[in-house]
Amino acid sequence: MTWQGIDEIIERIAASAGRHAHSLVPAADGDLLLFLFLIAGIGGGFVLGYNFHLLFIERTDRSPR
Repeated sequence: MTWQGIDEIIERIAASAGRHAHSLVPAADGDLLLFLFLIAGIGGGFVLGYNFHLLFIERTDRSPR
C-alpha cells in the first residue's frame, strides 16, 4: 500500500538530507496496517462504550467550592 504522491515527496526530502525514508511500523504492509487500525478501533469503541453513561449522560458538579 503506497501513496504515490506522499511517498515520492518523503523519499525526495530524505534523499536531499542524505538519509533514506523508512516506515514508522516496519512490518506494517498491506493488511497488517488495516488490522492494527481495526484493533485500535475496537479498543477505542470498548472504552467509549464502557464509559458512555459517565461521559455523556451523568452530570456531576465539578465547580470548586
